[in-house]
Formats: sequence, structure tokens, C-alpha cells
Amino acid sequence: MNQAIELHDSCIAGVEIRGHSVAVRLAPAYVHRSDGEPGVSAGSGWHQEALLQFHGAALQGKPHAKAYISDGALVVQGRSLGLLPVPFLASDGVTVSFQLTDGSLFRIEAQEIEAAVVGEASYVEAFPGHSS
Repeated sequence: MNQAIELHDSCIAGVEIRGHSVAVRLAPAYVHRSDGEPGVSAGSGWHQEALLQFHGAALQGKPHAKAYISDGALVVQGRSLGLLPVPFLASDGVTVSFQLTDGSLFRIEAQEIEAAVVGEASYVEAFPGHSS
């Protein structure tokens, strides 16, 4: 089963800064699951906690409390990703931007990103897939 986080509809539940590392906890994250391509092929949507860890990071803005993401963009090595596969590890140029529902912007530039889902997932809905 393939899975990927959709930043839209996920919630930033915490941000922890340790030196040049930033940990972002999404609780819940909206996770697409599919035997094909998550978010494209038919599958299902789930809520699950996720941890995004950025190393060699600099941030711009920071949510003050629990914040829902209205839009998000992730660029890794110059390539824009619509969804964040999990588990995931990449280095050499990572930028993530979170547009929050309160109108604020939270952005992280980093040398490396690690992403994983943790804990139990709860079913949200069937996803019929997108036709080409």
C-alpha cells in the first residue's frame, strides 16, 4: 500500500526548534492510501499523526498555536511535489510553504527532510481517484 500526506486539510499541532533542526508535528495529517498513486488512483483518506523533521533548516514565520493548513507546497531538489510520500527522506534543497487558514504563511528551507506517519490511523473516506 502506497501512502502520501496531503498538506491541505492537515493540521500543524506543534513546531519544535532545536538548533538548526525543526520538527513539525501534524495531528492529524490527511493521508491518502492507494495500491496505485496516492491522491490520483482510487484509494482512501485517513487521519494519522505525522512527523516532519527538517535538518539544516531556517524558518520564516511560525504558527503560535494549532493551525490548519489551507494550502501547502513542497519543493525537493527543484521538483514540486503535490503530495508528500511517507516514509520519505530527501536532501539537497528542500523548501516547504504552509498557507494557514488564518492567512499567515509558514515556510521552511532545509538541507534535508524526513517524514513519517506514527500511531494509529482513523478512516475518513473513500477516494474514487482522478480520471486522466
